[in-house]
Amino acid sequence: MKHTKGPWTIKASSSGNHFIYSDAKSSSVAGVNFVSRDIGDEEALANAQLIAAAPELLTALERVAEEIRLFMELHEDDEDAAAAYYMAIDAIVKAKGGN
Repeated sequence: MKHTKGPWTIKASSSGNHFIYSDAKSSSVAGVNFVSRDIGDEEALANAQLIAAAPELLTALERVAEEIRLFMELHEDDEDAAAAYYMAIDAIVKAKGGN
């Protein structure tokens, strides 16, 4: 599974919804509706900002995971590094549609 290429930006509608658009495709990739979700506009905007940052967050996490993997080659017994690595890998797999 492949996501829509980033960067993504937020555009608010007159109805109070926040839509996330792909700069590459000029099309909507997601929307956050605070009216039907019983959340306020501030929380809806925060959710939209997190969603919009997803492509960059995924790229950064992949880079961090690789750096941790390289670190672990030199420090095989570092349990904290191993835990961080597997946490990052689990999040990457989830972001890419895996279990």
